[in-house]
Amino acid sequence: MPRLLKPVFPKPSDIKSGTTSYTALSKDEKDKLRILRERHRSVKKEYKKQKAALTYLRSYITGVVARNINTYILGIDSVYDTLVALKERVAPTDSARQLYLYTQYATVKKGPKNQNLKVWLQDWEKTYNDCKKIDLPDVQGDRVIRDFLMAVEPGSPNWALTWRVKFNKHDWAKDHVISISRLVEIYRNYQRLETAQDSRDQLSINAVNFKGKSINGAPKGKAPTTPTLTAQKKDTPTCYCREVH
Repeated sequence: MPRLLKPVFPKPSDIKSGTTSYTALSKDEKDKLRILRERHRSVKKEYKKQKAALTYLRSYITGVVARNINTYILGIDSVYDTLVALKERVAPTDSARQLYLYTQYATVKKGPKNQNLKVWLQDWEKTYNDCKKIDLPDVQGDRVIRDFLMAVEPGSPNWALTWRVKFNKHDWAKDHVISISRLVEIYRNYQRLETAQDSRDQLSINAVNFKGKSINGAPKGKAPTTPTLTAQKKDTPTCYCREVH
């Protein structure tokens, strides 16, 4: 990788070999030197911008890495050399990365269980994309679709069965009906609709049954009662003194 080098100010010797004096140059040579020096000003300005950016980046890297890792980059000024040193000390090997992702995928394949469904779907997508980047065999072809349907089947048996029937009509290995990313999005929308429907059903129940009573105030499951004539007479004042005689 090329390093950032400070531009050198043009000298008379750059125009005419062996010449150290500006007055020793001819008129045309002086014009060439003037053009080079004008170009140098713009190049130097760009150099300062790049140097400031690299200085900030170097400071940022030092600030975000753990303290116990900073020891590996002490005394290194070049951003490129700093990144190389960090990669050699911190970055996992290909085999370690493959083993880690294999374990992660095996975990997410078990389904959401008690985990929040939204979080689990995000974990599934991230793990699948990471595994795909390293060509993990477990996510090649349509195996990942089978795994996804098996993972969501306990919580959504009807949905999983519907899609399994659709896929069984095609050759899993040759006829790619839908991508796993699209299938996950379809399932996410399905769950949103199910949640919305459950909320509407609950609102309907609450409208009819509020705190165990129906709309007319009678206890749930009992018809409203009508006061007897005796009770009405007993409870209704008949005298101007408002007493029952």
